[in-house]
Amino acid sequence: MNGGALTSSAALLDSAGPGELIQRAAMLDYVAANHLDVLNQLEVAKVAQANADSAARKARDEQAAAQQAAQAAKEAADAQLAAQQATYEQVSAQKASYDAQLQAAQIHLLQLQGARDAYQAWAAQKAAEEAAAAAAAERAARDAAAAAKQSGGGGRSAGGSGGGGGGDDSGPVAGSGNYVKPANGRVSSCFGARWGVTHYGVDIAAPIGTAIYAATSGVVERAGPATGFGQAVYVLGNDGAVTVYGHVNRYFVAPGERVAAGEKIAEVGNRGQSTGPHLHFEVHTHGQMYSSQINPVPWLNARGVYLGGCGG
Repeated sequence: MNGGALTSSAALLDSAGPGELIQRAAMLDYVAANHLDVLNQLEVAKVAQANADSAARKARDEQAAAQQAAQAAKEAADAQLAAQQATYEQVSAQKASYDAQLQAAQIHLLQLQGARDAYQAWAAQKAAEEAAAAAAAERAARDAAAAAKQSGGGGRSAGGSGGGGGGDDSGPVAGSGNYVKPANGRVSSCFGARWGVTHYGVDIAAPIGTAIYAATSGVVERAGPATGFGQAVYVLGNDGAVTVYGHVNRYFVAPGERVAAGEKIAEVGNRGQSTGPHLHFEVHTHGQMYSSQINPVPWLNARGVYLGGCGG
């Protein structure tokens, strides 16, 4: 007999009588049953502890895997950022080189045009162009806000900056066919040699704000800041010639817009390399810029438009 059974038997044999024997037997049975319950609870607790340990290990493993994935993602993002930064620095260096080349070319052009201090002239022109662009953006924002407040339709927004100045807006002077005089005013400078360089257009002096008209129908190629002109409008005509309107105070058209002969596209100004308010008007044949300039006066005369002066 094991020790537990021996102890139980000794307790029963030590009873003083049958009643005490029955009482002790019942007590021993209760203790045995309670001991069994405790053992069962202990077993359940052990199973729960084992399950908790397993869940903790699983959570730990999942956390480690998540940390590894996060670290890998961070390393990939860092590598991508480094590559993008290198590309940005390379593009920035290229842009700086191109800007320097463009600046040198513009300064050289001003030297060829007879500027006494080409660099100072370029710096002043650059500042004027930046101011004009900022003012144009501000004006566009104001125009958009004003248009949003109006329930009805509005007119075309004006580009450029600066106020109009009561110039001549009596209407375009028509020539023959689909051509008009680009502005009403006095011819102040002709095509040809001037100050040791070639003047590639004709200047029409007029007060600031005087209307500038499209000399012929076509499509606007450019409108805005332009080297030497401050601001200019370029129109590719239906006949293939490009007409240029320089030193404008404000412009009222946008690239890609179709304009009709006689339509008001800008107003006379005094921007860029200018000695006074005037329109600088150029004509380039065959849609080519800077290589096919011709004297605008005979070109206009042949189309029934006469400026007066310069033989026309």
